[in-house]
Amino acid sequence: IKMCTLAAQDMGVNKESVHNKLIKAQKIVTELTVSLNMDQGGEVAQNLKSIYIYLHMRLVEANIENDRGKVEEVLRILKDLREAWHIVNQQNRKNMLQQTGGISIST
Repeated sequence: IKMCTLAAQDMGVNKESVHNKLIKAQKIVTELTVSLNMDQGGEVAQNLKSIYIYLHMRLVEANIENDRGKVEEVLRILKDLREAWHIVNQQNRKNMLQQTGGISIST
C-alpha cells in the first residue's frame, strides 16, 4: 500500500521513482503469493493467489503504461484486503478470549 501510494504521488513527476516503487510493490505481492500455504489454505488460499496474481499483473501494466488508474485500482483492492484481514484478526482474538474465558495471569 505504501509503495503504491508513493508511486501514484510521483506519477508525472519522477518516472524513475515510480518505476522503482512499482517494482518494489510487485516484489511484495510476489512474496505474498509464494508464502501462501496451498495445502492448508484450501479455497481461501486459492482465492488469495488469484487476487495476488491479478494485482501483480496490474502493477506491471501500470508500470509499463505509467497508468495512475491501475495503481489506484490495486490500492483499493489492497486496502480492502487489509480491512478484511483486520476483521479476521479481531474475530480470532474474540474467539480465543471466549474459548479461554479471558486472560488469566498465574503466579
